[in-house]
Amino acid sequence: MFTETFWTAVGSIAAAIAVIGAFVGWIVTRRSARASRRAVNLPPKLLVRRVVDPEDEDLRAAYDVYEKEIENESERDSFSDIQRWLDEAAIARASGDHTLDEYLLIGTVGAKVCAFFYGQYYSSHRVFLVGYLVIDHESQDARRATSAEMVRFMFATLGREHPECAGVVFELALEPGKDPRARIGKQQRFGVLARTVAHVALKRLDFEYRQPRLSLWYPNLTEERQHLVYGRVIGPPLGTYLDKQEVAQVLDAVYNCWYGDYYQNDPSKDAEYRQYVRELHKEVVSSLPDPVPLLT
Repeated sequence: MFTETFWTAVGSIAAAIAVIGAFVGWIVTRRSARASRRAVNLPPKLLVRRVVDPEDEDLRAAYDVYEKEIENESERDSFSDIQRWLDEAAIARASGDHTLDEYLLIGTVGAKVCAFFYGQYYSSHRVFLVGYLVIDHESQDARRATSAEMVRFMFATLGREHPECAGVVFELALEPGKDPRARIGKQQRFGVLARTVAHVALKRLDFEYRQPRLSLWYPNLTEERQHLVYGRVIGPPLGTYLDKQEVAQVLDAVYNCWYGDYYQNDPSKDAEYRQYVRELHKEVVSSLPDPVPLLT
């Protein structure tokens, strides 16, 4: 009787353990399925690195993304110019000249290059100028990846290598038929990223900024009205107005450094073009209101 009862109890315990085991297995399987679904829905990881070698194996593919996404040829820099700038930057670093630092970043998803960033830091003005940030919108992985990694990498590298940087500035093209004072989607997106990753508040300078002619030797190229967006990296965040002197300093970096350096490999064109941008800078500064209003 005792033996019978004992083995009956053992059988009941075994059955209970089997039920518990099956339940635990079901829970584990369900959690694994949920984790797999979440993993499928996560955006692909965008890996970012800085390129300093003009012969880098990914540079050509990155330029292809740049060329595809910026269709207007007059708005693009040539591949040879970008290689030359990287060469000049390498020479400057080797000689200890840190007046100009070039930042060319490449973003990849897996083995595919799908993002391209270019900017320049001028130590004389303590200003970083954003040239372009492009994402390959034809790539499904690129669309799902986020440009936040590019912006985060930019600010992290800039803060580490140039902690004295006072501000960041970039141009935005006017949208045809749109009120120049209306909100701009690209500014808002970049602004959210800058505030999130670096606590930098970006605002448009509310005056008639004119992008210089990109060449004096092609009559079809003219000065273009554009937006100029600025944010302080050091100091208090921007309010609703900015002192005219600070704006003039930013414009000096834009006109006389950013654009002024464009033809420095051609002495005859260099002198003529620098004179042109100097005069344009003076003209624009003389027409600035004081203080300069800001737009969000």
